[in-house]
Amino acid sequence: MQTLTQFLSALVHTASALWRIKAVALFSLSALAFMFVPLVKADPIKFAEFNSFGGNSSSVSGNLDGVSFNWNVVNSGSTDLRFVGAPSNFNNTSSLFSSANFSPARNNVDALSYLYTFPNGSGTFALTFSQAVVNPTLHFFNLDVLRWDFSGTTSATLSQTAGNSEFSLNNGSVRDQFPATFSGPLSAYGSVLFTGVLSSITGTFSLNPGSAGGSDSGFLQISIDSTQQVSSVSEPSSTLILVLALALALATSKLQRRYRLMQE
Repeated sequence: MQTLTQFLSALVHTASALWRIKAVALFSLSALAFMFVPLVKADPIKFAEFNSFGGNSSSVSGNLDGVSFNWNVVNSGSTDLRFVGAPSNFNNTSSLFSSANFSPARNNVDALSYLYTFPNGSGTFALTFSQAVVNPTLHFFNLDVLRWDFSGTTSATLSQTAGNSEFSLNNGSVRDQFPATFSGPLSAYGSVLFTGVLSSITGTFSLNPGSAGGSDSGFLQISIDSTQQVSSVSEPSSTLILVLALALALATSKLQRRYRLMQE
C-alpha cells in the first residue's frame, strides 16, 4: 500500500511539473508571438507646436517632438519682419499645410504667421534647437515679397521636396520666382529639407528681387521624422522580447531539473 501511495504521489508531482513547464512555455511563447503582431503605430512625422503669444513679436518659441526651440529675427534698416500672435494658429487645427504643395503634408497642425513690411533693408534670423535634430523640413505658405536666404546654414544640404510652380530654391535662397504675379494661388508654397544633424538654422531675409515691394504675410512650419532622430533608448518591444525569452529559458531549465530529481 505504501509503495502504491508513493507511486501515485510521484505521478501527481510529475504531472504537476510537466503542466507547469507547459503553462510557462505557452504563456511565454504567446507573449513573444504577441510582440510580432502588427500594431497601429503613431505617425512618425512630427510638426512643431508653437507657444501662443499675443500681438507681434520678433521671437517665438515652441516644441518639436520633445525638442524645444526658439526662432528669433533681428531687423535692420527700415525692414520689419514680425511673427504675428493669433491664438487660432496654435491649437493644431490649421489645414494650411495639408496640400500636395508640401512634403510631408499634414492636416490639423499649428501655423506660425508672419508679417513683413517696409522692405527696404535686410535682417537676420536664427532657429535654435535645445538639442540637435536630424533632417528637419521647413514649410513655406504664401511667399511673395519676402525672400529667405539659408546659405549661412553650411552644415546642411538643402533640397526642395515639394512646391508649386512659383516656389524656388536656388543656392540656399527660398523665394517666389515670379514675384510680380503675387497674391492668392500665384504666391509660392513649398517645403525644403535640411539634410544634416542641426542645432540651429540661420540666415538672412530681405526684399525678393523683382517684386514691387509693399508688405507680405504668410505662414511657416517645421517638421521632422521621429524615426530618424538620434536616441539612446532601446526599443521597448526588443527589450521585452529579450526579457521574455530569458524568463522562458530559466523557467524551463528549473522545472526540468526538478522533474529529473523526482525521477531519481
